[in-house]
Amino acid sequence: MAAPPGAPSVEERRPPHADRRQLWRVFSLPASMQGVLFRPVGDGRLAPLDGLRGLACLWMLLSHVCWYAWVGSPGRVYTGLLRAPWLLPIWRGDFSIDIFFVLSGFLIGGLLLDEHALRGTVNVRRFYARRALRLWPTLVVAVLLERACLGGHAEHELWPNLLYVSNLLPILSVRMGWTWSLGIEEQFYLTVPWLMLGLAALAGRSSALRRRDPMLLGLLGLLGLTLCLVTTIVVVEGMHLSDAEIALDRPLRVWARGYDVLYSKPWMRAGPIFVGLACARLYRTPGFMARLAQTGWAGTLGLVLAFAVGLAVVLLPADAELPRPLEVAYLASYRTVFGIAVAYGMLLVLTEHAVGRWFGRFLAAPLFFPLGQISYTTYLLNPIVATLSHGAFGPLLPSVGATVAVLSLVDVPLSFAAGFSLSVLVERPFMELRRFVAVSPLAAPVPAQPAA
Repeated sequence: MAAPPGAPSVEERRPPHADRRQLWRVFSLPASMQGVLFRPVGDGRLAPLDGLRGLACLWMLLSHVCWYAWVGSPGRVYTGLLRAPWLLPIWRGDFSIDIFFVLSGFLIGGLLLDEHALRGTVNVRRFYARRALRLWPTLVVAVLLERACLGGHAEHELWPNLLYVSNLLPILSVRMGWTWSLGIEEQFYLTVPWLMLGLAALAGRSSALRRRDPMLLGLLGLLGLTLCLVTTIVVVEGMHLSDAEIALDRPLRVWARGYDVLYSKPWMRAGPIFVGLACARLYRTPGFMARLAQTGWAGTLGLVLAFAVGLAVVLLPADAELPRPLEVAYLASYRTVFGIAVAYGMLLVLTEHAVGRWFGRFLAAPLFFPLGQISYTTYLLNPIVATLSHGAFGPLLPSVGATVAVLSLVDVPLSFAAGFSLSVLVERPFMELRRFVAVSPLAAPVPAQPAA
């Protein structure tokens, strides 16, 4: 089911240079807890993104409350969960992953753009080393915990998770199927430095596009090619709206076919990532954020429109009857359209626009910082927590309302607690270790806008 990927945290944009004599501090439990709970002083430029990450993680957890209800819940209760109209927004929590893909494209793309602007190139080996330390040790521990807590299958079934290829295999043949999003993230990390270097070279050599940004045009072209590819897949495979529904409301093999074709493949999720990369470029385009801040009522109307479009995409019923061309167009583009809506709101809250600044202050609230920091570890452990808790409590719950209420009160706090523990004990130490084995090339980020 849905799972937020290990997108980079905002504070990763400014890793301080480390004193090698202080290596022991990497494994300091109080220091790890402080890093998770409190935003560093002066690290507030992109603070609203912590709130966006935290809310996306919460949406994912609530969607898992419904999805994992098939474990242990009485059949009539699960059927009620599938059919309750008021639960549709929760079922569609898989869109939270597209929020993380937009954020990942924005933050990772920004890191690479800043390094290229400062040094004229990108140290690809350093980039890969930092990503590996950020993600892989935590994943290894989560895989071991899953095996210890849930038992069952042979060891060889775990290798797709550790090698980040679970999304390329049939969902019914892999264990920890929720790691599909990590596979997409890692495949993105493997290709994005070369993509950005190629686009930067194109931008440097282009003389015919002086009034346009060749990098943005290149990203737009790649997005267009991706949409054409997805359209072809939808048509050739004969996919329909019901095939995109993640709920287990069909025979398992029918559900799995829709999952494998429409849900977990990198080309099906590339749209939001390309949108995030484009936002990273726009954020660094001189004058763009200042002009966006001065849009006044037009900017507010744009935010309302973005919310309405995103909501319409999310809440379209799986049994809606659409003309075939419109159905194909929706299936080919709906995650990209949702990503664009998220991206507009993300950029607006990072400006001085009056309404955007208000939402930005809300998203930058201290409460959201730790939720954003532990979103990766929470995602890794939540399905384990949900499987165990639903197996224990599901048979005891007599109604749809009781199931949602009780399991939410169990799953959400326990998942955050498990995520906090894994982050403090494993994730944070290895993040800090990057200072010694893969020091960032940037002492400070390149300013996104020229000084006034």
